[in-house]
Amino acid sequence: MDQHEPSGRHLRLLSLLNDELIKMGRHTEIRHDIAALSLHTQEGRSLYVFVDDDGFFSWQHPDRRLRVGDVPSAARAFVEQADADPRASQ
Repeated sequence: MDQHEPSGRHLRLLSLLNDELIKMGRHTEIRHDIAALSLHTQEGRSLYVFVDDDGFFSWQHPDRRLRVGDVPSAARAFVEQADADPRASQ
Protein backbone atom coordinates (compact mmCIF):
# COMPACT_ATOMS: atom_id res chain seq x y z
CA MET A 1 0.00 0.00 0.00
CA ASP A 2 1.27 3.47 -0.92
CA GLN A 3 2.08 5.65 2.12
CA HIS A 4 -0.69 8.08 1.14
CA GLU A 5 -3.30 5.43 0.38
CA PRO A 6 -5.63 5.09 3.35
CA SER A 7 -6.20 1.66 4.83
CA GLY A 8 -9.69 0.20 4.89
CA ARG A 9 -10.06 1.29 8.52
CA HIS A 10 -8.92 4.84 7.75
CA LEU A 11 -11.34 5.05 4.83
CA ARG A 12 -14.25 3.80 6.96
CA LEU A 13 -13.52 6.40 9.63
CA LEU A 14 -13.12 9.19 7.10
CA SER A 15 -16.39 8.08 5.46
CA LEU A 16 -18.23 8.11 8.81
CA LEU A 17 -16.90 11.59 9.52
CA ASN A 18 -17.78 12.68 5.98
CA ASP A 19 -21.36 11.43 6.42
CA GLU A 20 -21.72 13.30 9.71
CA LEU A 21 -20.39 16.52 8.21
CA ILE A 22 -22.74 16.23 5.23
CA LYS A 23 -25.68 15.85 7.66
CA MET A 24 -24.52 19.16 9.13
CA GLY A 25 -24.73 20.75 5.68
CA ARG A 26 -20.99 21.00 5.13
CA HIS A 27 -19.09 20.62 1.87
CA THR A 28 -16.46 17.89 2.17
CA GLU A 29 -14.29 15.69 0.03
CA ILE A 30 -12.31 12.55 0.81
CA ARG A 31 -8.86 13.10 -0.67
CA HIS A 32 -7.35 9.70 -1.47
CA ASP A 33 -4.16 11.32 -2.77
CA ILE A 34 -3.28 12.59 0.72
CA ALA A 35 -5.35 10.14 2.80
CA ALA A 36 -7.47 12.90 4.34
CA LEU A 37 -10.88 14.48 4.46
CA SER A 38 -11.10 18.06 3.25
CA LEU A 39 -13.68 20.20 5.06
CA HIS A 40 -14.30 23.44 3.19
CA THR A 41 -14.43 26.54 5.37
CA GLN A 42 -16.67 29.56 4.96
CA GLU A 43 -13.65 31.50 3.64
CA GLY A 44 -13.11 28.95 0.87
CA ARG A 45 -10.12 27.27 2.48
CA SER A 46 -9.84 23.61 3.41
CA LEU A 47 -9.32 22.09 6.83
CA TYR A 48 -7.67 18.70 6.35
CA VAL A 49 -8.53 15.86 8.74
CA PHE A 50 -6.39 12.73 8.95
CA VAL A 51 -6.78 9.41 10.79
CA ASP A 52 -3.81 8.46 12.92
CA ASP A 53 -2.89 4.82 13.39
CA ASP A 54 -3.38 5.15 17.15
CA GLY A 55 -7.11 5.96 16.97
CA PHE A 56 -7.31 9.73 16.60
CA PHE A 57 -8.52 12.22 14.04
CA SER A 58 -5.93 14.96 13.65
CA TRP A 59 -5.96 18.22 11.73
CA GLN A 60 -3.71 21.11 10.76
CA HIS A 61 -1.21 20.33 13.52
CA PRO A 62 -0.18 16.99 15.07
CA ASP A 63 -1.13 18.23 18.56
CA ARG A 64 -4.75 18.76 17.54
CA ARG A 65 -6.34 15.35 17.97
CA LEU A 66 -9.74 13.86 18.76
CA ARG A 67 -10.59 10.21 19.42
CA VAL A 68 -12.26 8.44 16.50
CA GLY A 69 -14.76 6.77 18.84
CA ASP A 70 -17.11 9.78 18.94
CA VAL A 71 -17.60 10.84 15.32
CA PRO A 72 -20.51 13.27 15.94
CA SER A 73 -18.51 15.20 18.55
CA ALA A 74 -15.47 15.22 16.29
CA ALA A 75 -17.57 16.54 13.41
CA ARG A 76 -18.90 19.37 15.60
CA ALA A 77 -15.36 20.24 16.70
CA PHE A 78 -14.14 20.33 13.10
CA VAL A 79 -17.01 22.58 12.03
CA GLU A 80 -16.25 24.88 14.96
CA GLN A 81 -12.59 24.97 13.93
CA ALA A 82 -13.46 25.54 10.26
CA ASP A 83 -15.79 28.42 11.16
CA ALA A 84 -13.39 30.07 13.62
CA ASP A 85 -12.00 33.44 12.68
CA PRO A 86 -8.50 32.62 11.36
CA ARG A 87 -7.17 35.85 12.89
CA ALA A 88 -8.12 34.57 16.37
CA SER A 89 -5.47 31.81 16.20
CA GLN A 90 -2.62 34.09 15.09
